[in-house]
Amino acid sequence: RLHDAPARLAATATVNTVQRELELGTLQASWRDEVLRLRRAAHIGFGDNIELRRLNLGWRQASLEVDGRIAPELELSADLRDLPADVAALVAPELAVDGRLQASARLSGTPRQPRGTVHLDVNGVQVRTSAARGLPPLSLAARAQLDGGSARVEGRLTGGTQAQLAIHGDLPLQAGNPLDLHADGTVDLKLMDPFLMAQGRRVRGRLVLNAGVRGTLAEPAITGGLQLAQGEFEDYSMGVRLSDLAASLQSDGDTIRIERFEAHAGPGRIDVRGSVGVLQRQLPIDLTLTARNARPLSSDRMTVTLDSNLALRGDAQQRLAAVGNIHIRRAEIRIPEHIPATIAVLDVREPGASPPPPPKAGPDIGVDLTLDATDEIFVRGRGLDAEMSGKIHLLGTANNPQPNGRFAMRRGQFTLMGKTLTFSRGEVGFDGGTLTNPTLDFIANSTNNNITATLAVGGTARKPKITLTSVPQLPQDEILAQLLFGRGSAALSPLELAQIAGALASLTGVTSGLSNPLETVRKGLGLDRLAVGSTKAGAPTLEAGRYVAPGVYLGAKQGFSGGSAIPQAAVQIDVTEGLKLEGTVGAGNNNADATSTGASSAGVLYQFEY
Repeated sequence: RLHDAPARLAATATVNTVQRELELGTLQASWRDEVLRLRRAAHIGFGDNIELRRLNLGWRQASLEVDGRIAPELELSADLRDLPADVAALVAPELAVDGRLQASARLSGTPRQPRGTVHLDVNGVQVRTSAARGLPPLSLAARAQLDGGSARVEGRLTGGTQAQLAIHGDLPLQAGNPLDLHADGTVDLKLMDPFLMAQGRRVRGRLVLNAGVRGTLAEPAITGGLQLAQGEFEDYSMGVRLSDLAASLQSDGDTIRIERFEAHAGPGRIDVRGSVGVLQRQLPIDLTLTARNARPLSSDRMTVTLDSNLALRGDAQQRLAAVGNIHIRRAEIRIPEHIPATIAVLDVREPGASPPPPPKAGPDIGVDLTLDATDEIFVRGRGLDAEMSGKIHLLGTANNPQPNGRFAMRRGQFTLMGKTLTFSRGEVGFDGGTLTNPTLDFIANSTNNNITATLAVGGTARKPKITLTSVPQLPQDEILAQLLFGRGSAALSPLELAQIAGALASLTGVTSGLSNPLETVRKGLGLDRLAVGSTKAGAPTLEAGRYVAPGVYLGAKQGFSGGSAIPQAAVQIDVTEGLKLEGTVGAGNNNADATSTGASSAGVLYQFEY
């Protein structure tokens, strides 16, 4: 058996001990439904000379022909024709590869110092499985001129129009002989799309290689460099976008120097400088990263603009250290408006497949970083709007960072159904948590009708928890009724009770199960707005409307104060981003409160963020 599969070999041969020659009449080897056959009789000499005469093996449509003397001196010719590239599937069954291989050799000299030529041609190689199936077909044409102790090689690798690489130079065949290879070519980084796009990433740019390797196999030295121009990188899930990427790497021995690596990140820039001892035993690293007004993260969850001075130093074979400081100019942490009631984590495995191995641990990198923000740290979402400031000290390792510190609230409020509550305290804590999932602790109070209601925002940024309590203790819907309408739930109209149900759904953030009834009606009627409110006198109102044109909103409001309710029409026109015209028309008393139904009014509204 071979690799847990049965293997068979059958052959017939005649041995001439006088002439020390073997005539191989038939030969057949089978393994995994593949058969290798001897196509015609071959002669093997094992006297003073070791020879192969007229050896012709066939597998599928491929053939291998060998004829000549192997020892003590070489006088050999060999030809391999039409070998399918999916021969790799014999040892790696998960691979499915298209393409053909051709090779030939004409050798003389001795086995220790061969002379002659070797050709290799690989055409149309393309992987049909995994992400690599999106790569263009690869082709390789290579030639080697053997001259005793060295080989003069020339080769060209192409991948459609996106990759071209040429190699030429001298390759030693014996230890101690000189090594002198040079490579040049270009690669369009769009070539990486099949691997990156499925992960939500995108890279663009053009790599230009002009480098060489000299010295010996035991002590090689790298020369030349690598340039990147017109580069871009995006990670859609994380919100990372780097543009105008440009880099220049140079080497003149065992160390690669990063002479230039810069990119735009939002309105600012990121620069990297340093060196990596790629051919040194301990692999020393000395890198610095500076950022000025850079915005490396900009997503629905988090947007950050920052300055930084960071350094990564040490030996990769032992331990690296990342030190420095990051100053946040502005950051916005957005709490999701809707989260599912539960998230099931499925352990998906193919039948018969073994469990996946645990992920490999990353390099041992110690961290000592300080992150500070004096202002403009905003936490928003689910009605919360707060500004924070503070400092975090990050210790531990890159695989297990230990943040310590917190951001305290400078000002904040919570809005629910048009009612705004001002927070008395608030913190975003990182002690014992993670940078991407801090703890939340916000408290807002309101007193009405001798009832003190408290709204608390806790949990984490990924799983926020909003709770309502009161003194004296009341049910959740009763607390909301006091907060929103200033009276108990027993005195509320059916529409106001529906709004209470919607508010509870908004607070919990649950979208599955029982949905907000008003939201269901709004979607069913094709409206942009459907909401329950109240006048200053406490009378319930219902408002409905939609955008009839870009920037033009048309709606209607109806009161429910017995039989005297008067409808009111409203229009809002967005003149500019911050300037709006508003007007209402009703049949009631124009001297009445403009917030009541039936009154007419007109106005200009200007708003801006600061």
